[in-house]
Amino acid sequence: MLVGLIAVGFAARRAGWLSDAYAEVLPAVLMKLCYPAMILCNIGGMGLDGLAAFSRIAAATVVITLLIFFISKAALRSQGPDRQPVLRFELCVGNVSFVVIPLLTLWGYETMTAGMLVHGTVQDLFIWMLVFPLFARREGSWWKTLLNPCLVAFFFALVLAIFNLRLPAVLLVPLEALQGMTTPLALLFLGATIARFGAFRWLHSRAAMLFSAIKVIAMPVLVYFGCRLFLNHTDSLVLACAFGAPTPLMTVIWSASYKKDVAFATDCCILSTILYIVIFTCLHFLRII
Repeated sequence: MLVGLIAVGFAARRAGWLSDAYAEVLPAVLMKLCYPAMILCNIGGMGLDGLAAFSRIAAATVVITLLIFFISKAALRSQGPDRQPVLRFELCVGNVSFVVIPLLTLWGYETMTAGMLVHGTVQDLFIWMLVFPLFARREGSWWKTLLNPCLVAFFFALVLAIFNLRLPAVLLVPLEALQGMTTPLALLFLGATIARFGAFRWLHSRAAMLFSAIKVIAMPVLVYFGCRLFLNHTDSLVLACAFGAPTPLMTVIWSASYKKDVAFATDCCILSTILYIVIFTCLHFLRII
């Protein structure tokens, strides 16, 4: 199913059945409908005890993201102004929405999915408040970030969980239907994106290969063993999978929009995504995860 849906998206893009509009339409459907529905269904039904467990993941996400953000500033000082923002974004943020959550859902890791949603929601704040200014000046008011559909759904889900409320069936049924669309749409989007930017150009980029190895192999190992000093195995594994996730497509979009190193960003996005899927799948079948 995993490879099949990616292949369908790849073939549909190559055949011209998906125009460039897919790059706006599918992310909009996922981010404004499917993921908010998933947050409401998963987090809203946790109850207060369940929320308390994920507070550790939220706190660790804040600490690790800030550490990477400030350490990368010093470590990448020698990089040019066209590549440094790209590298810092790629190190801080992973493609949780379109790669990790679909993989977890596909292979049945429901206990990790809710924690991943908490991680992704917390990082949404950092993406707009810390990372976006690396590419461009702040546009608009910072409080508009709080109107992100995923954040709105998260805060509403908190109310449901804290007061042990349940959504009525008339709302829950369509929300569960939207939740079920998440993995297929995300994998189709991923396949179409690989076709759009070229699947093998990264073979000529040693810098992209080195970065992808650091991001997808070294980063999760460091995060996991660092977190194990304070957190349990499952929480540490969630954070390792999250921070080791491949480069977000948003890096490519912002690089193109603000005249950064878009070729490097594209190579890292494709290579790290392929590498992550291969490693995750192997670990799953070896029962290491």
